[in-house]
Amino acid sequence: MAISLRASLVAFGLALAPMAASAQQTVVVTNLPPPAPMAETPTASPGQGFAWVAGFWNWNGTQYAWSPGHWERPPQPAQSWQAPQWEREGNRFRFRQGRWQGMQQQQQMQPQPMQPQMPMQPMQPMQPQMPPHMHPQMPMQPQVPVAQPAFPSVPQVPVAQPAYPSMPQAVQVPMGPPRPRFERRPRMAPQGQVWVAGHWTWNNNQWAWNAGHFEAPPRPRARWVAPQVFRRGRNWQVMPGRWR
Repeated sequence: MAISLRASLVAFGLALAPMAASAQQTVVVTNLPPPAPMAETPTASPGQGFAWVAGFWNWNGTQYAWSPGHWERPPQPAQSWQAPQWEREGNRFRFRQGRWQGMQQQQQMQPQPMQPQMPMQPMQPMQPQMPPHMHPQMPMQPQVPVAQPAFPSVPQVPVAQPAYPSMPQAVQVPMGPPRPRFERRPRMAPQGQVWVAGHWTWNNNQWAWNAGHFEAPPRPRARWVAPQVFRRGRNWQVMPGRWR
C-alpha cells in the first residue's frame, strides 16, 4: 500500500511539472507602471545553503500584488538568484521573471571590463630606399658639397667730398692801403655770377688795385666776403677776401 501511494505521488508530481514550467514561461504585459519596491529586512537563515529571494511586485491580471521575500535553497550548488524585473517597452511594461543562474551565466551577463589599450609605439623613421642596382651592403657615398665660386668683393670707393677752401691767413704789412677807387657796377649781371667789388691787395711789397668783376661762386649759396685791413700797432694786418 505504501509503495503504490509513493508511486501515485511521483506520477502526480510529474504531471504538475509541465504546468509549472508553462506558468514560469507566461509573459505578463500591462499598461500600468509598477509601484516602488517595498523595504524588506531578511529574516534569519533557516540553515546552510539557503539564499534570500527578495520580494517583488507581481501582476495578478487586474492589479499589482506584492510577493514577499523568503529563503530558498538553490536547485544546484553555487547558484544565485536573479531577481525579477519590470522592463518598459514604449507605453507598456513587460515582466521578466526571476531565475537561478550559475557562476558562468553570471559572468556572461555581467559587463566585461574594458581591456587597457596598449600604448602606441613611436613611429620608426623611414630608411632611405636604395636603388636596385646597388648592393645592400655597399656603403653609400657621402655627399660632397660643391664649392661655390668665390666672387671678389667690390672695393668700396670713397666718395670725394667737395673741397672747400680753407680760411686764408692774415698778412702783416708795413704800410696801409690807399683810398678805394670809385667803380661803376654794371647793371646787367651774367646768370649765376656775383659781383666782386674792387679792392687793394698786397703784392710784391706794394699795394695793387684789383678791379671789380663778376665771378661765379664755387658752391651753391656761397657768399663773397670782401678783404679787410686792420692796424696792429706800427704794422697793418690784411685779411684777404674769401667765399663763405
